[in-house]
Amino acid sequence: MCDVQELYQAGEKKLGTDESKFNQILCSQSYEQLRQVFTEYKNIAHKGLDQSIRSEMSGDLERGMLTIGTICTGSDSVRTVYTDTHSVHTVYPGTEL
Repeated sequence: MCDVQELYQAGEKKLGTDESKFNQILCSQSYEQLRQVFTEYKNIAHKGLDQSIRSEMSGDLERGMLTIGTICTGSDSVRTVYTDTHSVHTVYPGTEL
């Protein structure tokens, strides 16, 4: 089973989320492989992997997974903002720091 199908099976297709599968795939694949995963996921799930992550996860895990997606795809759906105190904040579209 390819990574995209495994992520779909671990999240959107089942009740509950197999977060370990998301960790396994998103933390072990190459930049190019992950770019392809984020692109192809829409074909199976009919929504973006970032949307699935938002609906399936929360907190630091959600922010971490979304950051991986942003780095791999160059997406503006999530931006990391560094303040003058060197704290890191995640800013979603339509929100302000």
